[in-house]
Amino acid sequence: MAGGKITKAEAVQAPKGGRSDQITSSSVPRLNQALDQAGG
Repeated sequence: MAGGKITKAEAVQAPKGGRSDQITSSSVPRLNQALDQAGG
């Protein structure tokens, strides 16, 4: 967080195994990209 804005997302705890790993590995980078585009 910087200046009251979220600047980076990080998965602290996520489900493990199979499809959950795939979803987690792609969702965090997408969230960070959305934050960048929103001026995070």
